[in-house]
Amino acid sequence: ARMKRLNLLDTQGFYELAEVDMLHSSGRVIPGLISAQRRRIDGESFDIEIILDNSERKAYERAIMEAAFVDSMTGLQNRASFESYLRQALATLEPGCRITLAYIDLNRFKQVNDQHGHSIGDKLLRVIADRLRGWTSKGDFIARLGGDEFAIVSVIPAAFEFSALRFFDLGTQIAQHVTIDDKMVQVGAAIGIA
Repeated sequence: ARMKRLNLLDTQGFYELAEVDMLHSSGRVIPGLISAQRRRIDGESFDIEIILDNSERKAYERAIMEAAFVDSMTGLQNRASFESYLRQALATLEPGCRITLAYIDLNRFKQVNDQHGHSIGDKLLRVIADRLRGWTSKGDFIARLGGDEFAIVSVIPAAFEFSALRFFDLGTQIAQHVTIDDKMVQVGAAIGIA
């Protein structure tokens, strides 16, 4: 990127608002915007650069991306993120590797909401999300698709075998009782695997 900016100075005499990462003396990387002009003064060439700290804008962009792809209730990835991830995983799947897709629909969740209220149901969804996080292996992608529906995408390397027993264990973990606001609740799960 630096060579491209230098080429622009050589050919156009300027460039504007190029994104750069600057390394602070503390070791922290600071996103910046840089603009430059090449000037000749008394026969000498000078490059004048203006560098702006772009940290706030980058933090705002990250927050927007998180809002677009993260389920605010559970902190898991959302449906849009799931669909994007699955398309990408299918398009870049290496020879011999397989993808396992687990679709999880909670059983009796509507009863929890009806009997105990949506506040308890929301807290239960967060507990289920934590159980899914604790169950998954490195490389598994978990998403809340909406309501009481979740999905897990696993890319299985060629050297590994698929194990349905792993998903029986997940169903058992989801079905464990949980106490929320002094109320014992329990849901089950229907898990479809492809």
